Amino acid sequence: MSAGGGLGPELLAELRRGAWLCGEAWRRGGYLTTSGLHEQAGHPELALLNVPGAFAPMAQQLLHEIGTYVLDTGSRLQAGEIFALTHPKFAEMTVTFERLAPGELGSPDFGREMLLVIPLP
Repeated sequence: MSAGGGLGPELLAELRRGAWLCGEAWRRGGYLTTSGLHEQAGHPELALLNVPGAFAPMAQQLLHEIGTYVLDTGSRLQAGEIFALTHPKFAEMTVTFERLAPGELGSPDFGREMLLVIPLP
């Protein structure tokens, strides 16, 4: 796994509109979040929105792998950053992140700053 590069706000907004795991709003399906990144590393928790039930196990593993990377390396992921997953459990994929302000989704589970994980095509 590696982090680097970045996306401008316009491109990030366009990608959010088209991805099935988009972060614009929690509309259908489930959502998954990490728990403990804030307490253990001072890092915002991670979230995936609009996850179809059949993809929940993979989504959970995705959050786990990114969270483990943060804890193991001490990295601090940023909104717009591009993150490449190269773990053998996954097909190679890249994701980016967008900041979610506390309370933005109106749910107690999103009461503090988080980073939405947005898979890239």
